[in-house]
Amino acid sequence: IYIGSPENDFQDAGLVLPLDDVRAVRFGRGSGPAIAAERIGSVLHIAIPLGWVSSVHAELRALTTSSTLEFDIRDLGSRNGTYIERQA
Repeated sequence: IYIGSPENDFQDAGLVLPLDDVRAVRFGRGSGPAIAAERIGSVLHIAIPLGWVSSVHAELRALTTSSTLEFDIRDLGSRNGTYIERQA
């Protein structure tokens, strides 16, 4: 997962988080000085300390079929929307 924002001079850009056995990644606002990640069961919770991130922002799910691995992202009612590479 690559997370970065010009709001903090891309301080956490390039952060790499393993997704082994993770079924969902939930993103929301954090209060610490840097991005924090906590795994609870098969869900990885990522707290992003930037003002534009809603407390409950988005969720990324891994969808597996017999031959492929796909990802689905959905906005969880965030104030500013969810974008991937500037696309909604």
